[in-house]
Amino acid sequence: MPGVWLEHKPAALAVHWRQAQALGDEVGELARQALASAPGWRLLAGHCVHELRPAGRDKGVALRRLMRQPGFAGRWPLAIGDDRTDEDAFAAALALGGSAIRVGPPADTLAPWYLPDVETLADWLHAQLRMIR
Repeated sequence: MPGVWLEHKPAALAVHWRQAQALGDEVGELARQALASAPGWRLLAGHCVHELRPAGRDKGVALRRLMRQPGFAGRWPLAIGDDRTDEDAFAAALALGGSAIRVGPPADTLAPWYLPDVETLADWLHAQLRMIR
Protein backbone atom coordinates (compact mmCIF):
# COMPACT_ATOMS: atom_id res chain seq x y z
CA MET A 1 0.00 0.00 0.00
CA PRO A 2 1.87 3.08 -1.20
CA GLY A 3 2.19 5.70 1.54
CA VAL A 4 1.44 3.24 4.37
CA TRP A 5 4.29 2.21 6.64
CA LEU A 6 4.79 0.04 9.69
CA GLU A 7 6.57 1.20 12.82
CA HIS A 8 7.95 -1.60 14.95
CA LYS A 9 7.89 -0.42 18.56
CA PRO A 10 9.35 -2.36 21.50
CA ALA A 11 5.90 -3.60 22.56
CA ALA A 12 3.61 -2.64 19.68
CA LEU A 13 3.13 -2.27 15.95
CA ALA A 14 1.85 0.98 14.48
CA VAL A 15 0.45 1.24 10.97
CA HIS A 16 0.79 4.83 9.73
CA TRP A 17 -1.25 6.08 6.79
CA ARG A 18 -0.84 9.87 6.94
CA GLN A 19 0.63 9.88 3.40
CA ALA A 20 -2.21 7.66 2.09
CA GLN A 21 -5.35 9.08 3.68
CA ALA A 22 -7.58 7.64 0.97
CA LEU A 23 -6.60 4.18 2.28
CA GLY A 24 -7.62 4.89 5.89
CA ASP A 25 -10.70 2.63 5.86
CA GLU A 26 -8.78 -0.21 4.21
CA VAL A 27 -5.91 0.10 6.71
CA GLY A 28 -8.40 0.11 9.58
CA GLU A 29 -10.06 -3.06 8.27
CA LEU A 30 -6.69 -4.81 7.92
CA ALA A 31 -5.78 -3.76 11.48
CA ARG A 32 -9.10 -5.15 12.78
CA GLN A 33 -8.46 -8.43 10.94
CA ALA A 34 -4.97 -8.64 12.47
CA LEU A 35 -6.45 -7.98 15.91
CA ALA A 36 -8.92 -10.85 15.46
CA SER A 37 -5.99 -13.26 15.24
CA ALA A 38 -4.06 -11.72 18.14
CA PRO A 39 -5.73 -12.66 21.44
CA GLY A 40 -4.67 -10.46 24.34
CA TRP A 41 -3.91 -7.50 22.08
CA ARG A 42 -5.89 -4.31 21.54
CA LEU A 43 -6.29 -1.87 18.70
CA LEU A 44 -6.08 1.86 19.22
CA ALA A 45 -6.91 4.24 16.41
CA GLY A 46 -5.13 7.57 16.40
CA HIS A 47 -4.72 10.36 13.88
CA CYS A 48 -3.76 8.49 10.68
CA VAL A 49 -2.40 5.56 12.69
CA HIS A 50 -3.67 2.23 13.99
CA GLU A 51 -1.64 0.78 16.83
CA LEU A 52 -1.72 -2.87 17.85
CA ARG A 53 -0.31 -3.60 21.29
CA PRO A 54 -0.67 -6.08 24.10
CA ALA A 55 -3.58 -5.29 26.42
CA GLY A 56 -2.39 -3.58 29.60
CA ARG A 57 0.62 -1.92 27.96
CA ASP A 58 0.36 1.74 27.11
CA LYS A 59 2.08 5.08 27.63
CA GLY A 60 0.34 5.51 30.98
CA VAL A 61 1.79 2.24 32.28
CA ALA A 62 5.21 3.33 31.00
CA LEU A 63 4.93 6.74 32.70
CA ARG A 64 3.90 5.19 36.03
CA ARG A 65 6.87 2.79 35.82
CA LEU A 66 9.25 5.65 34.97
CA MET A 67 7.98 7.77 37.86
CA ARG A 68 8.90 4.96 40.30
CA GLN A 69 12.56 5.07 39.23
CA PRO A 70 14.95 6.76 41.69
CA GLY A 71 15.71 9.71 39.40
CA PHE A 72 12.02 10.48 38.89
CA ALA A 73 10.28 9.43 42.11
CA GLY A 74 8.60 12.41 43.75
CA ARG A 75 8.94 14.65 40.68
CA TRP A 76 6.13 16.43 38.83
CA PRO A 77 5.18 14.53 35.64
CA LEU A 78 4.16 16.44 32.53
CA ALA A 79 2.85 14.41 29.60
CA ILE A 80 2.89 16.09 26.19
CA GLY A 81 1.27 14.54 23.14
CA ASP A 82 -0.66 15.06 19.96
CA ASP A 83 -2.68 11.90 19.48
CA ARG A 84 -5.24 9.56 21.01
CA THR A 85 -2.39 7.19 21.82
CA ASP A 86 -1.12 9.80 24.33
CA GLU A 87 -4.32 9.92 26.41
CA ASP A 88 -3.18 7.07 28.71
CA ALA A 89 -0.06 9.09 29.56
CA PHE A 90 -2.19 12.18 30.18
CA ALA A 91 -4.38 10.20 32.59
CA ALA A 92 -1.35 8.80 34.42
CA ALA A 93 0.36 12.20 34.71
CA LEU A 94 -2.81 13.74 36.15
CA ALA A 95 -3.31 10.83 38.57
CA LEU A 96 0.29 11.25 39.74
CA GLY A 97 -0.32 14.93 40.56
CA GLY A 98 1.18 16.27 37.34
CA SER A 99 -0.40 17.67 34.22
CA ALA A 100 -0.68 17.23 30.46
CA ILE A 101 -0.50 19.31 27.30
CA ARG A 102 -2.36 18.41 24.10
CA VAL A 103 -0.58 19.68 20.98
CA GLY A 104 -2.44 20.15 17.71
CA PRO A 105 -6.02 20.72 16.65
CA PRO A 106 -8.58 20.84 19.46
CA ALA A 107 -9.81 17.38 20.40
CA ASP A 108 -11.64 15.55 23.14
CA THR A 109 -8.79 15.07 25.63
CA LEU A 110 -7.95 14.69 29.29
CA ALA A 111 -5.15 17.25 28.96
CA PRO A 112 -6.02 20.49 30.76
CA TRP A 113 -3.58 22.51 28.63
CA TYR A 114 -3.51 22.98 24.89
CA LEU A 115 -0.94 24.33 22.43
CA PRO A 116 -1.82 24.70 18.74
CA ASP A 117 1.36 23.29 17.17
CA VAL A 118 4.88 21.99 17.79
CA GLU A 119 6.42 25.39 17.08
CA THR A 120 4.41 26.92 19.93
CA LEU A 121 5.39 23.98 22.14
CA ALA A 122 9.08 24.57 21.34
CA ASP A 123 8.72 28.27 22.20
CA TRP A 124 6.98 27.41 25.48
CA LEU A 125 9.67 24.86 26.40
CA HIS A 126 12.44 27.38 25.65
CA ALA A 127 10.68 29.94 27.85
CA GLN A 128 10.53 27.39 30.70
CA LEU A 129 14.25 26.68 30.35
CA ARG A 130 15.07 30.40 30.46
CA MET A 131 13.13 30.73 33.72
CA ILE A 132 15.07 27.98 35.49
CA ARG A 133 18.56 28.98 34.34
